[in-house]
Amino acid sequence: MKLEKSPEPIGVAKDRLNREIERIQSLDTMLIHTRELLKLAVAYPPDNPEFYWRLKAMQDKHHQPILHKMLLDVVTEN
Repeated sequence: MKLEKSPEPIGVAKDRLNREIERIQSLDTMLIHTRELLKLAVAYPPDNPEFYWRLKAMQDKHHQPILHKMLLDVVTEN
């Protein structure tokens, strides 16, 4: 496979690459948080007060309240 030189300036290509890396890291973080929440939901049913205490601790640790709210809605959906 032959690599060809990109017609865009190196700075533009570097910025594009950095944005893509940030997007991938964000998705990875979301997957980690989702896994933690699912483990929490399995260990403590949503009707258990311990579930909400641990969820609050996770929100404080990760600073992802919107993600946790969305996942909480899914876990507690009847």
